[in-house]
Amino acid sequence: MYSGHFEFESPLRGRSLQDELAQRGQKLRAEIQNTARSVIKANGDEGTYIADLVMRYTIALPQLDFENIQKSERYEEIHGSQLPGEATFPDHMYRVWIVTFSLKGNGDLNLLRYVPRGGAPLSYPQVKFQYDTFSFEVRSVTKDIEKMKQEKERTLSFLRERLAALLPDLEEHNRALQGNVTRLFEQQKELFSTDKDLLDQL
Repeated sequence: MYSGHFEFESPLRGRSLQDELAQRGQKLRAEIQNTARSVIKANGDEGTYIADLVMRYTIALPQLDFENIQKSERYEEIHGSQLPGEATFPDHMYRVWIVTFSLKGNGDLNLLRYVPRGGAPLSYPQVKFQYDTFSFEVRSVTKDIEKMKQEKERTLSFLRERLAALLPDLEEHNRALQGNVTRLFEQQKELFSTDKDLLDQL
Protein backbone atom coordinates (compact mmCIF):
# COMPACT_ATOMS: atom_id res chain seq x y z
CA MET A 1 0.00 0.00 0.00
CA TYR A 2 1.23 3.47 -0.88
CA SER A 3 2.16 5.74 2.03
CA GLY A 4 3.46 9.26 2.43
CA HIS A 5 2.56 12.56 0.80
CA PHE A 6 -0.38 12.05 -1.53
CA GLU A 7 -0.25 14.27 -4.61
CA PHE A 8 -3.43 14.76 -6.62
CA GLU A 9 -2.82 14.87 -10.36
CA SER A 10 -3.10 18.29 -11.96
CA PRO A 11 -6.15 18.64 -14.23
CA LEU A 12 -3.95 20.57 -16.68
CA ARG A 13 -1.05 18.16 -17.12
CA GLY A 14 -1.71 15.22 -14.83
CA ARG A 15 -2.80 11.66 -15.44
CA SER A 16 -6.51 11.04 -15.86
CA LEU A 17 -8.51 8.06 -14.62
CA GLN A 18 -9.22 7.18 -18.26
CA ASP A 19 -5.45 6.98 -18.90
CA GLU A 20 -5.04 4.66 -15.92
CA LEU A 21 -7.93 2.41 -16.95
CA ALA A 22 -6.67 2.29 -20.55
CA GLN A 23 -3.25 1.17 -19.31
CA ARG A 24 -4.84 -1.57 -17.22
CA GLY A 25 -6.81 -2.65 -20.29
CA GLN A 26 -3.62 -2.85 -22.34
CA LYS A 27 -1.98 -4.92 -19.62
CA LEU A 28 -4.96 -7.30 -19.60
CA ARG A 29 -4.87 -7.64 -23.39
CA ALA A 30 -1.13 -8.34 -23.35
CA GLU A 31 -1.50 -10.98 -20.64
CA ILE A 32 -4.22 -12.80 -22.57
CA GLN A 33 -2.17 -12.66 -25.76
CA ASN A 34 0.79 -14.16 -23.91
CA THR A 35 -0.99 -16.85 -21.89
CA ALA A 36 -4.23 -17.90 -23.60
CA ARG A 37 -2.56 -20.03 -26.26
CA SER A 38 -1.04 -22.38 -23.70
CA VAL A 39 -4.48 -22.87 -22.10
CA ILE A 40 -6.05 -23.56 -25.50
CA LYS A 41 -3.31 -25.98 -26.55
CA ALA A 42 -3.62 -27.94 -23.33
CA ASN A 43 -7.42 -28.03 -23.48
CA GLY A 44 -7.30 -26.33 -20.10
CA ASP A 45 -10.24 -25.13 -18.04
CA GLU A 46 -11.23 -21.99 -19.93
CA GLY A 47 -13.78 -20.97 -17.30
CA THR A 48 -11.20 -21.04 -14.52
CA TYR A 49 -8.71 -19.12 -16.66
CA ILE A 50 -11.26 -16.39 -17.44
CA ALA A 51 -12.53 -16.22 -13.85
CA ASP A 52 -8.97 -15.81 -12.54
CA LEU A 53 -8.32 -12.91 -14.90
CA VAL A 54 -11.60 -11.23 -13.99
CA MET A 55 -10.80 -11.57 -10.29
CA ARG A 56 -7.28 -10.14 -10.66
CA TYR A 57 -8.30 -7.21 -12.85
CA THR A 58 -11.42 -6.26 -10.91
CA ILE A 59 -10.85 -2.95 -9.15
CA ALA A 60 -11.52 -2.78 -5.42
CA LEU A 61 -13.73 0.32 -5.32
CA PRO A 62 -12.28 3.03 -3.08
CA GLN A 63 -14.33 4.04 -0.06
CA LEU A 64 -13.72 6.55 2.73
CA ASP A 65 -15.34 6.53 6.15
CA PHE A 66 -16.59 10.10 6.49
CA GLU A 67 -18.70 9.17 9.52
CA ASN A 68 -15.79 8.33 11.82
CA ILE A 69 -13.19 11.06 11.45
CA GLN A 70 -10.47 11.03 14.11
CA LYS A 71 -8.90 14.22 15.48
CA SER A 72 -5.61 14.92 17.23
CA GLU A 73 -3.88 18.18 18.14
CA ARG A 74 -0.41 19.52 18.82
CA TYR A 75 1.54 22.78 18.91
CA GLU A 76 4.48 23.78 16.74
CA GLU A 77 6.73 26.81 16.51
CA ILE A 78 6.41 28.11 12.94
CA HIS A 79 8.12 31.07 11.30
CA GLY A 80 5.78 33.92 10.42
CA SER A 81 6.84 33.81 6.77
CA GLN A 82 5.03 30.46 6.54
CA LEU A 83 1.80 31.87 7.95
CA PRO A 84 0.46 34.24 5.29
CA GLY A 85 -2.61 36.12 6.47
CA GLU A 86 -2.13 35.07 10.10
CA ALA A 87 1.27 36.37 11.17
CA THR A 88 1.41 40.04 12.13
CA PHE A 89 5.21 40.00 12.03
CA PRO A 90 6.55 37.74 9.24
CA ASP A 91 10.04 37.62 10.81
CA HIS A 92 8.80 36.28 14.18
CA MET A 93 8.19 32.74 15.39
CA TYR A 94 4.62 31.80 16.34
CA ARG A 95 3.19 29.03 18.46
CA VAL A 96 0.63 27.42 16.15
CA TRP A 97 -2.18 25.05 17.06
CA ILE A 98 -2.37 22.19 14.55
CA VAL A 99 -5.30 19.79 14.34
CA THR A 100 -4.91 16.60 12.31
CA PHE A 101 -8.03 14.96 10.87
CA SER A 102 -7.80 11.30 9.84
CA LEU A 103 -10.27 9.08 8.03
CA LYS A 104 -9.90 5.45 7.13
CA GLY A 105 -10.72 3.89 3.81
CA ASN A 106 -10.56 0.69 1.84
CA GLY A 107 -10.31 -0.44 -1.75
CA ASP A 108 -7.81 0.98 -4.23
CA LEU A 109 -7.45 4.39 -2.61
CA ASN A 110 -4.53 5.31 -4.85
CA LEU A 111 -7.06 5.87 -7.66
CA LEU A 112 -8.23 9.04 -5.93
CA ARG A 113 -5.13 10.81 -7.24
CA TYR A 114 -6.29 10.63 -10.88
CA VAL A 115 -8.30 13.31 -12.67
CA PRO A 116 -11.94 12.24 -13.21
CA ARG A 117 -13.62 12.27 -16.61
CA GLY A 118 -15.35 15.58 -15.90
CA GLY A 119 -12.17 17.34 -14.83
CA ALA A 120 -11.18 18.67 -11.42
CA PRO A 121 -10.52 21.96 -9.60
CA LEU A 122 -7.20 23.64 -10.29
CA SER A 123 -6.44 23.75 -6.56
CA TYR A 124 -6.53 20.73 -4.29
CA PRO A 125 -5.80 20.04 -0.63
CA GLN A 126 -2.59 18.74 0.87
CA VAL A 127 -3.18 15.29 2.33
CA LYS A 128 -1.11 12.37 3.53
CA PHE A 129 -1.88 8.73 2.92
CA GLN A 130 -0.53 5.88 5.03
CA TYR A 131 -1.75 2.30 4.83
CA ASP A 132 -5.55 2.73 4.85
CA THR A 133 -5.77 6.26 6.25
CA PHE A 134 -5.98 9.72 4.72
CA SER A 135 -5.01 12.64 6.96
CA PHE A 136 -4.79 16.39 6.62
CA GLU A 137 -3.95 19.28 8.91
CA VAL A 138 -5.65 22.54 9.78
CA ARG A 139 -3.59 25.07 11.70
CA SER A 140 -4.24 28.40 13.38
CA VAL A 141 -2.34 30.96 15.42
CA THR A 142 -5.47 32.44 16.95
CA LYS A 143 -7.57 29.26 17.20
CA ASP A 144 -10.21 30.71 14.92
CA ILE A 145 -12.60 27.75 15.15
CA GLU A 146 -14.98 28.87 12.42
CA LYS A 147 -12.15 29.39 9.96
CA MET A 148 -10.66 26.01 10.88
CA LYS A 149 -14.04 24.33 10.39
CA GLN A 150 -14.37 25.89 6.95
CA GLU A 151 -10.92 24.66 5.93
CA LYS A 152 -11.72 21.18 7.23
CA GLU A 153 -15.01 21.09 5.29
CA ARG A 154 -13.31 22.26 2.08
CA THR A 155 -10.94 19.30 2.22
CA LEU A 156 -13.69 16.81 3.08
CA SER A 157 -15.90 18.18 0.30
CA PHE A 158 -13.05 17.78 -2.17
CA LEU A 159 -12.57 14.14 -1.14
CA ARG A 160 -16.31 13.41 -1.32
CA GLU A 161 -16.61 14.99 -4.76
CA ARG A 162 -13.50 13.24 -6.07
CA LEU A 163 -14.80 9.88 -4.89
CA ALA A 164 -18.25 10.48 -6.39
CA ALA A 165 -16.71 11.55 -9.71
CA LEU A 166 -14.50 8.46 -10.01
CA LEU A 167 -16.88 5.72 -8.93
CA PRO A 168 -19.13 5.55 -12.04
CA ASP A 169 -16.19 4.81 -14.36
CA LEU A 170 -14.70 2.31 -11.91
CA GLU A 171 -18.03 0.51 -11.55
CA GLU A 172 -18.44 0.42 -15.34
CA HIS A 173 -14.93 -1.02 -15.68
CA ASN A 174 -15.84 -3.85 -13.31
CA ARG A 175 -19.20 -4.52 -14.99
CA ALA A 176 -17.58 -4.79 -18.43
CA LEU A 177 -14.65 -6.91 -17.31
CA GLN A 178 -16.24 -10.37 -17.69
CA GLY A 179 -17.36 -9.59 -21.24
CA ASN A 180 -14.05 -8.02 -22.20
CA VAL A 181 -11.99 -10.94 -20.92
CA THR A 182 -14.25 -13.46 -22.65
CA ARG A 183 -14.11 -11.53 -25.93
CA LEU A 184 -10.31 -11.26 -25.85
CA PHE A 185 -9.99 -14.96 -25.04
CA GLU A 186 -12.32 -15.91 -27.91
CA GLN A 187 -10.20 -13.80 -30.26
CA GLN A 188 -7.17 -15.81 -29.22
CA LYS A 189 -9.08 -19.07 -29.81
CA GLU A 190 -9.98 -17.93 -33.31
CA LEU A 191 -6.38 -16.92 -33.99
CA PHE A 192 -5.13 -20.27 -32.71
CA SER A 193 -7.60 -22.12 -34.95
CA THR A 194 -6.58 -20.06 -37.98
CA ASP A 195 -2.89 -20.59 -37.29
CA LYS A 196 -3.45 -24.33 -36.85
CA ASP A 197 -5.23 -24.53 -40.22
CA LEU A 198 -2.39 -22.64 -41.90
CA LEU A 199 0.18 -24.83 -40.19
CA ASP A 200 -1.57 -27.95 -41.50
CA GLN A 201 -1.16 -26.60 -45.03
CA LEU A 202 2.62 -26.38 -44.76
